[in-house]
Amino acid sequence: MQQTHDIAGLSTQPGPARDRSGKPVPARIAAVLVLLDILFNYASHLTATLRYRAAARGFSSIAQFFGTAGLPVILARLARGILRIQALRRVLLARAERGRELVAIQRRKRAEPRPGLKLPQPPDARPETPPPARTGRTDADEAPDPANLPTLEQLEAEIRRHPIGQAMADICRDLGISARLCEGNFWTELYQAIA
Repeated sequence: MQQTHDIAGLSTQPGPARDRSGKPVPARIAAVLVLLDILFNYASHLTATLRYRAAARGFSSIAQFFGTAGLPVILARLARGILRIQALRRVLLARAERGRELVAIQRRKRAEPRPGLKLPQPPDARPETPPPARTGRTDADEAPDPANLPTLEQLEAEIRRHPIGQAMADICRDLGISARLCEGNFWTELYQAIA
C-alpha cells in the first residue's frame, strides 16, 4: 500500500539536521560567545561601510580609535580582528565540547611589608631605580600587512598559548574598541571578559 505522501508526488524529507551536541555550553563560555557575536557584527558592518565613511565628513572620529587615517591599515586591522574572533570562537567551542569551563584567574596580591620595617642598606648603596615600565605586546599593536594576514590556524595556536582575556584585548585593539564607543553594560561585560 502506498503512503499518502508518495501518492501526492511528495518526497520524504529527512528531519532537521542537528547542529549542536546534547551538552549545554558552559555559562562563562556562552557569555564570551555572545560578546564575540556582537563584536563580529560590529566589525562586519564597519568593514562593509568604511569605504563610504572614509569619504564622508567625520571619518576622523572613527580613525582616531585605530591610531591612523590610512584606510588600508584600518581595513587590515578589521580583517585581522574578524579572523581573531573566528579563531577564538573555534577555541571556545572546542573547549565547551570537552566540557571545560573558563576559570577566572585570581590575581596574586603582593605581601605588604610590616609598617616601620626597613631593611638595612649598606652605606655605599645607591637608591633603587624602579624597573622599566612594561610596554605590553607590540606585535598586536602593529599594523598588519594586508597581503600577509595570519591564518585562522596560526591565530588559534596563538590563542591557545595565552589567556582568553588577552585574546579579547587583541580583538578590541584590532577593532578599535574603546569604552567611549560602547554602551555601559556591554563595556562592563567586555572588561570583565578581558580581566
